[in-house]
Amino acid sequence: MDAELSHAVFIGRPNLLRSNGGLELMPEICLRVAEILIDSDPKIIGRLFLISKSYNTLLISYEKSVTKSFSRHESQLKYVNSSKIMILSSQIGLKSTVLKRQTYPWLSEMRCRIATVKFLLENEITEMVNTIDGWPSLNLSKNELHLRSKWFKTNALFLLFRLADCAAGFHTTEAIRNQQSKFLHSLSIRELAFLGVMVEIIGHNFFIITKKSILEYDVFKEPVRDLLPLQPTSHFNSISEEQINHLNGDDWIRETMCVFEDLIQRYGPFFALAYLEGPKGNFKQPYQWACNKIKEGLENLNSFELGYTMSYASLQSVVWRVFTQKYGCSGKESWIIAKGLVENEMMAYRSDENSHFF
Repeated sequence: MDAELSHAVFIGRPNLLRSNGGLELMPEICLRVAEILIDSDPKIIGRLFLISKSYNTLLISYEKSVTKSFSRHESQLKYVNSSKIMILSSQIGLKSTVLKRQTYPWLSEMRCRIATVKFLLENEITEMVNTIDGWPSLNLSKNELHLRSKWFKTNALFLLFRLADCAAGFHTTEAIRNQQSKFLHSLSIRELAFLGVMVEIIGHNFFIITKKSILEYDVFKEPVRDLLPLQPTSHFNSISEEQINHLNGDDWIRETMCVFEDLIQRYGPFFALAYLEGPKGNFKQPYQWACNKIKEGLENLNSFELGYTMSYASLQSVVWRVFTQKYGCSGKESWIIAKGLVENEMMAYRSDENSHFF
């Protein structure tokens, strides 16, 4: 049923469970209508609550049942950490950043996560083929390589959701880092390889995308602020138009890349979506939030380099440290070994095992 039509039909009715002629409507029918509408757009939940007191009571009473009906997406839900009781919300501006399983806000978050994964799987930020020294080097057809790459990326993004969610409910940097460190130590060698390689791929592509935007910059058409939205606020006024080609761009991009990698591990895949979608439509607030977080990260990095503050090791460095400890290799060997493990897993994957992951 169309959302606007349902609004027109039900608006102003004191009791949704009774027709104008006095006929009592079965709660199951009303719940089924709610399930269909919510499944098409979880954001409509707020409007459904306003239809009538009886409908409001019905929706609250059967919240768990309605959200359970969402399980028809189970093949995708399991890749966005739907089984965890408490998760981190990606909805910027909410009073609470923690969501409880099988509630309406949780359902909305699950749909948001599924959309986020679909976006990132096809975005250049996760591109693998011909981006990193000819890796992966699997002797497969283009279609098979695409399928297996998609499978790897889906599983790696799932690990990013889990890494972010393990800190749900913790607020201080120290507590969050401790929780995420414990989680990383609990992962298997295979999982650490998936996570470490995926973040390296995202960072590598972030570097390429940002570098390309600098090279394509037209100083006569765009202001410097549009080119460098991530520069710390204190740096804005110190950059003149003449300095565009002498920004030590690679150093700045590399620093920004490190901060970006850390933030997608802190907040999960949604952080990448919020930044990449830019100030479009409903993403203006998330984009500004993402930019502010990166600016904050750059300023903290600068303060640390100048000796003004202490700092925590990047999460990516923790990933590789745990990987080397568990595998028993050196830091120099870790990247090559991890890539090899990922390739082996991709080669062993059979599409008939789970052909509907995304």
